[in-house]
Amino acid sequence: MSNIDDLVQLARLVELDALARLREARDAEMAARSEAGRISDLQRRAIAEEGQDTARRVSQSDPAWSIWLGQRRGTLNTEIAQARVRQDYLSRETAYHVARHAALAGIQARVEVEGRAELRKAQDAELQALLPLRPKR
Repeated sequence: MSNIDDLVQLARLVELDALARLREARDAEMAARSEAGRISDLQRRAIAEEGQDTARRVSQSDPAWSIWLGQRRGTLNTEIAQARVRQDYLSRETAYHVARHAALAGIQARVEVEGRAELRKAQDAELQALLPLRPKR
């Protein structure tokens, strides 16, 4: 395996790693959004079920519950924002790694083509050297 083959393989591995990290950041955002959605659903259901304990909690009757909901919602919003920033960074980083891998693969293809051309030239030169030795008819 040549150096360029090693570089292309390494670039592909780095590209796959960057894609995996981008997927993880997207999954983190989706998990935070999902939990925020569950909290919102819980609040809506509690309001719809007036007179029950959950409705009392959501309607500010239970200060500890209200404080927890506000803090958790704030934490989730922070997590979502951080995940978005991380995704933005990782998207740019992944694009760089994809482009680098493509560029190296292009170089590898050109090296292979040039290598075949050099081989053909060498073979042609050998054949030309053999021409004087060819028997005459």
